[in-house]
Amino acid sequence: MTRCPLPAALLLACLFSAAAHAATFTVNSSADDGDANPGDGLCATAAATCTLRAAIQEANHWGGPDTIQFGFGGAPTTIAPATVLPNITSQVTIDGYANGSGVPNTLAQGTNATITVRIDGASLPGEGIGLQFLPGASSSVLRGLALTRFSNVAVSLFGLNEQNKTNAVRVLGNFIGTDGSGSPDDVAGLLAGRRGVLIGAKADGGQLGSDGADAMADRNLIVADPSSADGRAVDLGNVVAAGIYQNLIGTDRSGNQRRGAAMGVQVGECTQCRLYRNVIGALHTGVYVVYYSRFVVLQGNRIGVGADGVSPIGGSGHGVDVTSPEAPQIPSYVSVGGTGAGDGNTIAYWGGSAIRVDHPFVASGDYPEGNHWQGNSIHSNGTAGVDLVDTAFNQGSSPASPPVWALRAPMIASASGSAGGTQVNTTLLNPTWPSATYRIEAFANTVCHASGWGEGATFLGAVEVQAHASGGWAGALALPAMPAGQGYVTLTATLIGKDGFRESSEFSRCVAVQMQGGGQGGGGQGTPPAVAAGSASAPAGQPFSHSLVQHVAATEGDPILAYALPAVLPDGLAFDTATGLLTGTPTTPGTYPLMLSATDKDGTASAVFTLTVTGVGGPGNPGNPGGPGGGNTVAVPTLGHAGLLLLSGLVGALGWRRKRYQN
Repeated sequence: MTRCPLPAALLLACLFSAAAHAATFTVNSSADDGDANPGDGLCATAAATCTLRAAIQEANHWGGPDTIQFGFGGAPTTIAPATVLPNITSQVTIDGYANGSGVPNTLAQGTNATITVRIDGASLPGEGIGLQFLPGASSSVLRGLALTRFSNVAVSLFGLNEQNKTNAVRVLGNFIGTDGSGSPDDVAGLLAGRRGVLIGAKADGGQLGSDGADAMADRNLIVADPSSADGRAVDLGNVVAAGIYQNLIGTDRSGNQRRGAAMGVQVGECTQCRLYRNVIGALHTGVYVVYYSRFVVLQGNRIGVGADGVSPIGGSGHGVDVTSPEAPQIPSYVSVGGTGAGDGNTIAYWGGSAIRVDHPFVASGDYPEGNHWQGNSIHSNGTAGVDLVDTAFNQGSSPASPPVWALRAPMIASASGSAGGTQVNTTLLNPTWPSATYRIEAFANTVCHASGWGEGATFLGAVEVQAHASGGWAGALALPAMPAGQGYVTLTATLIGKDGFRESSEFSRCVAVQMQGGGQGGGGQGTPPAVAAGSASAPAGQPFSHSLVQHVAATEGDPILAYALPAVLPDGLAFDTATGLLTGTPTTPGTYPLMLSATDKDGTASAVFTLTVTGVGGPGNPGNPGGPGGGNTVAVPTLGHAGLLLLSGLVGALGWRRKRYQN
């Protein structure tokens, strides 16, 4: 480090030159003494040694970019500060791998990193904090250290405000809340604190791990205290563009055994935060997305599933829980998965749902919007694979009745398959979104969920469709052949709007695929009924009756066991599955494509039946995104007199959501 024994007239210029000159401070003592003369360019205690405390003090004085490394000759060394270490307020790289025998991870799964420098906070009084990066420390790097027994948080990246941020600090290749030994204390979580890593309060662009060529070497192993009710391995709050890449969170070294906290990752008040290709385990919740979080992206993660893709590390709660503990802060535009190769997450082995979205506050003027999930593998969860609920209005208690703000799932009339491919006959009706475009995704399963809805273990394929002005669509989806050993299919629908707007439904009912020549879903080796496409017209506001039996022909003398129109029917109509009679008084003009199916002992066959409701009626839909007016209103539960004000607010919010979709 440059020093300045110069006349006063030249001192300022010399100091400027010194501050811009990078220095390396080598820690060679595990003691806790401070620097004897901070600012002299030397890391030296009164005993003429360089401690971690003294190195941080000296680096803070000069402003960096500096390096703190370790010179213990490769010997495993523990540094146990008696008081909180100085906050880091200048750019610095703290490199534990430079101790001589430290080795970053080289495994594609798990971590075989050797870390020889441990900072242990067991001696700190009160709420212990390990290394804290504050404004001035932007672009700092922490790598190759084990940080254990800090009761509050082991590593903290923290800004102050828009003018005093702590940008782009990177935490790479560390053991946090663990020493990686697998000792009894390590296995029991006794080396972990309440939080492993905190990225908060304008520490924008903070990064755990990396997603490039050095991703394996940069993988962190992060554990938090399992005995803490609000323990979180990673905590993000009030930040922009934080990135969590390819880490082991809440696991052991292998990534196949669960370790630590109630929660894997909390994403709170986070905009454009990204979780890519992590392995996440937890005692309760995998990823908790709360407050005004926006544009959060989860891709390629294994949430509740070990690094090997099969080991269960999920907890009693939900895999991805999107909600808010305070009104009216509702997360929106949360993306789980994607349409590209490797974008899908695997979310499994949770006692609750794989993905849950809840609107919990009656007083909220905001509603969940733009949350979507595509291309994921979801299986082996306790409740519905995807669950959209509105506990404020007590809606969404079953997959058959999602909240009024939620996109309705497709309905499967029948599914058939062969070695050449799979055909799924389906209908979709979402009157809130007339003439909209949807991406319908199909998933193969070995078994159906106990509820009968979902899940979606293996992504089979996707088809984009265009709805009518009524919001309805019906047709056959042509998909790849079912994987070996998987005989059931489910669907989700994702609304595709302008400027990247997307919103997804829950899973459809799970249906057995009827294989050619008999097999799954078929009752014999014969031929199912013949069902022909048909149509009818009905004037709005007048009684209507139409027998759909005329569109069905029995085969081989087999009686028809049941008819079905598996869809949300136009308002005012009902269908009798025994007689095949469609009756009622339709209320809203429009074209409604439905999927008629008939079943005999040999299986189920389907074809599109199109009902056109004529006449003047319905609210129309001026300014809709893709077609003319005439969209249906949204059905809402009946409320008492005291609920009218709440209903008014809800209808207003739905109009606002439609406007946002169009824009």
